[in-house]
Amino acid sequence: MEKYIIMCDLDGTLLNSKSKLIFKTIRYIKKLKRKGHIFSLATGRCYESASKYINRLKPDISVCDNGGSIYFHKENKTILRAIDKTLFIDFVNEIREYLVAAFSQDFNNICIENEALIPAWCKDIIDKRPVARGNIEKIINHNPINPCLFVKASSLKECEEILKKEKYKRISYRYWEYKEYINIELYDALGTKGNALKFIHNKLNIPLSNNIAIGDEKNDIELIEASYNGTAMLNGSPLLKAKAKYVTKYDNNHNGAAKMINYILKKNGQ
Repeated sequence: MEKYIIMCDLDGTLLNSKSKLIFKTIRYIKKLKRKGHIFSLATGRCYESASKYINRLKPDISVCDNGGSIYFHKENKTILRAIDKTLFIDFVNEIREYLVAAFSQDFNNICIENEALIPAWCKDIIDKRPVARGNIEKIINHNPINPCLFVKASSLKECEEILKKEKYKRISYRYWEYKEYINIELYDALGTKGNALKFIHNKLNIPLSNNIAIGDEKNDIELIEASYNGTAMLNGSPLLKAKAKYVTKYDNNHNGAAKMINYILKKNGQ
């Protein structure tokens, strides 16, 4: 049997629509590890937000912050992909007229501007680290990991043009649309789930062909593209499905990820 690295997203993939882990999923992942495969989570959540799932699944590796941080649990080693604070402040100053709220964090700090507009998925960790509140460019005290800048819905093009400047070439971004505004998530150019997958395979000296990666949303695109067996969830976005080698036959409420992993491994003689 060959050793595979199996990397799975959390929300919309391993978690059902109630953000719960199905018992069959937990049992199957434990079975994979007993067989000698390497299991890794790959989530947009920060470590604290993902910790209750990490504690239940006990992955060998956890990729958090959409690739901004990689945790090798057995080695107690962490790889960090953060944005230079000075560059971040420069960009905020350039888009200040469009900015309506902001959220930034590293391992020890949280900075928030206009907390009333910050989504719940950001707020669920504010009781776990010191929090500073105010204009983000004035209070930030760290190199941010995947900071979120919430801008006026009509200003996306202007913000994108600014990010095209040579000085920001190390910063990449993805955006999420809300009714009143757009969340621009900034990240270091190396800080993607796909780059994390490649880094892990290289570190463990396991060929990329021995990989299964599963996700459901556009922040999983780099992950799916990097994987030899990139898989989109049945409940996933059409954009991700179009880029995937496989699409699960079952959704996240019916153990779709585990069933597809089992199918691919058997197909490859594992």
